[in-house]
Amino acid sequence: MTWAVRQGELTGASVEAVIAWHYPALAGGCAWAPVPAVAELDLAAIVAEALSDAVAESVDPASQVKVSPTARVGHAADVLLEDADGAGRLVVGSRRRGRFTGAPPGPVIEHCGQHATCPFVIIAEAGTHGG
Repeated sequence: MTWAVRQGELTGASVEAVIAWHYPALAGGCAWAPVPAVAELDLAAIVAEALSDAVAESVDPASQVKVSPTARVGHAADVLLEDADGAGRLVVGSRRRGRFTGAPPGPVIEHCGQHATCPFVIIAEAGTHGG
C-alpha cells in the first residue's frame, strides 16, 4: 500500500485500499453453512479492522493522498478487478513465501494480470523473497 500511496502523491490520485474476504468452505462439504466456530466470529469486523490497521501503518498522517478503505465479501480476484474497473492502475501486493524467487505468481495475481482493464502493478512485500 505504501507504493500506491507514494504513486498517489506523485500523480495527485486517490487510493482505494481493498480487501476481499469470504467464509471458508468446509473441507469435503458445502460452503453454504459456516462452521459453528467461524459463525461465532464477526469476520466482516475482523477484516475491516485488519484493513484499517494496514492503512494506519502504511499512510503517513501528513500525506495529502485520500485513502478510502473498502472491505468486501467475495473472491479476491473478482473483487479487485471489479473495483479496478475505470481505475488508473491496479496495485496488488505479493505475499508469496518461500525460497524460490522465480516462483510463479499466485492465482489471484495471475487472474488479475490476465483480466485487468487498467495498468497492473505487483509489489513484492518485504520479507517475501525467501532466504
